[in-house]
Amino acid sequence: MLKMKVVYVLLIVECILFFSGCASDQNVTKAPLWVMEPDTVYPGEIYLNGVGEGSDRRTAESQAIAALGRSILQTVETAARASQQFDAVDETISAQNSFESTVYTSSRIDDIAGARIKEIWIDADGRVYALAQLNRDESGHLYKSRIDKNTAVINSQIQFADSKGVSFESLMALRQAVVLAEQNRVYMSVLAGINNNLYRIVDLPYVSAGAVRTLMQRMQEELPVAVSVSGDPSERISTALSTVFAGIGLKTIEDVTSAPLILAADFSVVPIEGGTKYKYVRFVLNVSLTEQSTGKELLSFSRNGREAHVTQNEAKERAIRTAEELITSELSKALKNLQLSAE
Repeated sequence: MLKMKVVYVLLIVECILFFSGCASDQNVTKAPLWVMEPDTVYPGEIYLNGVGEGSDRRTAESQAIAALGRSILQTVETAARASQQFDAVDETISAQNSFESTVYTSSRIDDIAGARIKEIWIDADGRVYALAQLNRDESGHLYKSRIDKNTAVINSQIQFADSKGVSFESLMALRQAVVLAEQNRVYMSVLAGINNNLYRIVDLPYVSAGAVRTLMQRMQEELPVAVSVSGDPSERISTALSTVFAGIGLKTIEDVTSAPLILAADFSVVPIEGGTKYKYVRFVLNVSLTEQSTGKELLSFSRNGREAHVTQNEAKERAIRTAEELITSELSKALKNLQLSAE
């Protein structure tokens, strides 16, 4: 009798272990429904979902964000082609490409406002699955808020430029307006994919990024720069300066009397006595950008240094090359970063 009881106990224990093992295996191997059908668990009319997988959590999350981005892009394409609200549908599709580039190059959750990692699941083989998600209404309002703030600044900068007329200040204001309008172009594209109802009620008084860029380009055409350089017989310094201004959309002319902007520069290279094996020279470069109508100096740029070579002529050649490089890099950067007060 005792032996039979022991056998029963062992059978019961084995059954418990067997079914317990089956349940454990089922929990490990059976994927949650959101892995294959996320919209079934989280309704697509409320949420936008993206599922990704990888050998580790970081990879799975990045893939999930990329998948979320693709979901937005697919909706953007449909919304942009169907939209009759704006006459710049091509701009919206172009912005879609900008957003696509952002998502695929970084695949960060920060790139999509309101996105978060909602679920993580690891299968029996250690494969990681992630669900990236955003609430269409919440995220849509985030993007609309960004657009509205940018729009207020864009309108302000356009009005400022209009009040100042043809001036460098006006150009800087329009440059900032273009940057923000391009940013809004991307935001509008994403908003179309997230919440098309909010997208349709956005008001853009400036019409489009292309319209703002046209205003800036017209201002550039009316703001030629007269370049005058002393100590530049080979005109290499003049050429470098003209190239830099062309890089910010301003053409250069020789007629100082008719130019709104005057760029005056002087360049000198002088020998340094005392070298035996090498010949040394010192160079000095001074550049000043002035607005002719007001006499206001907009930019002052000064650099100096010394160069050496086995011959005086080669040392001078090095000095000229160094000055060209300083103009191309440092002066160019100073011009691009130049922001005047729009008050």
